[in-house]
Amino acid sequence: DTLGCTGFMGFGSDSAWCANIFRADTNLMLTDIGVYTAGANTRCGISIYKGFDTTTHKFINKIHSF
Repeated sequence: DTLGCTGFMGFGSDSAWCANIFRADTNLMLTDIGVYTAGANTRCGISIYKGFDTTTHKFINKIHSF
């Protein structure tokens, strides 16, 4: 897969959470977001944050959610 999907995992539940952290070395605009799902009609929620607190392990400064 040229977009990076290398496999699937089961969680034993109908719900799952995940996170990715991307760091830009310069001030760039985020223009695209992609997700993979294994099931038809899967609902996804996406939140974008400007920072991550490495002490509390929480995202900070929410910019947008959809």
